Amino acid sequence: MTGKTPNTFTYPYGRSSRNTDVILKELGFQATLSCDYGVNLISKDKNDLYGLKRICRSHGQGIEKLLKEAMKTLKFRQKKAT
Repeated sequence: MTGKTPNTFTYPYGRSSRNTDVILKELGFQATLSCDYGVNLISKDKNDLYGLKRICRSHGQGIEKLLKEAMKTLKFRQKKAT
């Protein structure tokens, strides 16, 4: 239709199996999106691009509050400025 090859896959209804990412990598997908809520920490490891969390923002919802809540999903604690 568009002439472009997709490189990102979204798991239907967030469902996947142990083999899903292996198969998707073999098919050439470079990233996948889950239905899990949160912020992602991305490193130079390409595997970090599989199972990415997402944030759904409702119409009229302020971005500052949304990001403040989303940051709570990170696995590390930010240092407070002194």
